[in-house]
Amino acid sequence: MPGLHSSSIGAACVRRGCCALAGILLVLGQLPFGAAAGEGEVGSADAGARLFSGQTRLAGGGPSCAACHAIAGLPFPGGGTMGPDLTGVYARYGPEALGTVLATLFFPTMDPVFAGRLLTPAERADLQAFMAASGTSPAPAATGRLLLFGLLLLAAAAALMAWLGRARLCGVRAALVADARRAREGRP
Repeated sequence: MPGLHSSSIGAACVRRGCCALAGILLVLGQLPFGAAAGEGEVGSADAGARLFSGQTRLAGGGPSCAACHAIAGLPFPGGGTMGPDLTGVYARYGPEALGTVLATLFFPTMDPVFAGRLLTPAERADLQAFMAASGTSPAPAATGRLLLFGLLLLAAAAALMAWLGRARLCGVRAALVADARRAREGRP
């Protein structure tokens, strides 16, 4: 049985190595794009925004992009912070390379999450259209809004605690006052 375990580890290492090589080739512009890029399919930026934010579930059952990534054009809180901000990714990669990235999702952190859950050609086209449209928007500045939201939540929690605890000491004070009156009158 140890041989089976080591071969499965070896296969995973080979797969990661191939993914890394594909990423390097993509960055260098040497990867052929072809039909995997979703050529000829025109997507809807609105549908892509719904897919990215998670309002519309992905057909393969994968998580929404906003679970890990932020992008301009999303409402507050603007997406996750685990992955990079994807604002302007369309301008950086271009339509062919972005189509290939969406078709393969070969990044090491995305590989286990999307294993067997690749995007459909329509989802890729919609996400690509949304990324193209969001590239013209300013990058999300959720930090200030998040701080304001946190402070408002803290103030609301403090007000709730004050309201719930307003009568907490009344019973203790009444007993102390009664003991003080008895002591003054000389009663035990």
